[in-house]
Amino acid sequence: MLDHYPLINYPLTTDEEDALLFYVMRDISTRVNMVLTDEEKEEYFEKVAIRDGMRPEDVAWEMYNSEALWWTVLYANEIHDYLRDWYKSEPQVLEYAIDKYGSDRIYALHSIVDDYGNAVGTVNEQGATYSANSVTDLITVTCLGHGYTVGDRVYLLMMSGNAVTNSYTVYSTPNIDTFTVEATITANTSGACTAAKITADKLWLYNGNGITTSSYPYTVNGLTNYEYELVENEKRRHIQVIKPKYISDFVATFKDRVKNAKY
Repeated sequence: MLDHYPLINYPLTTDEEDALLFYVMRDISTRVNMVLTDEEKEEYFEKVAIRDGMRPEDVAWEMYNSEALWWTVLYANEIHDYLRDWYKSEPQVLEYAIDKYGSDRIYALHSIVDDYGNAVGTVNEQGATYSANSVTDLITVTCLGHGYTVGDRVYLLMMSGNAVTNSYTVYSTPNIDTFTVEATITANTSGACTAAKITADKLWLYNGNGITTSSYPYTVNGLTNYEYELVENEKRRHIQVIKPKYISDFVATFKDRVKNAKY
């Protein structure tokens, strides 16, 4: 009956060399859709927090005293890709980031965010370099075809040298490939950097209202690829599960729908 459902790989355990072993199973969720109203969700689900190292089996054991009900945990959260969408420990996030971006790119700039975590910058990585002059207190950035104009806000992630990673205002644009920013420079330095333009009309959300200001009286933060994955991973820590008093009825209803599902 289940031959028509697509196959997926589910991490089951590890071997003697600590490598993941996978169980090939049918993804029955692709054909069984149990739609609930907001009121029903409030009644049937409760929130739980995943601890480091917990698997769906562990959550199912704590909630229902049965590891066999792990699939209900994934179904309740619409998780189809365990490796991508399940909460990870920090070492697992690092491993995932290396696989996704490469070991030489995990600390490259991913995005710029405001105090509320909203993305407010466009990362420009065209082999940018900089030189900082302690006499003029200017940092000159070379970034081919940068497109910046005087007054633009830019976040500079300094990859080498001693200049400070920070958000700056473009002071001048000598040509299409270079721009300068003002900074307090204690000693001449130079190195590689990544430039990200901060988009003014997306900045500073306050009580849900977008406010545009030219004075920028706040700070923004740059996230590396690894930091971005840490932030995204934290969003997955809190999940919803079916309340124990409803789990038997849910399983029975689900099995009935699988039996009668149209392929």
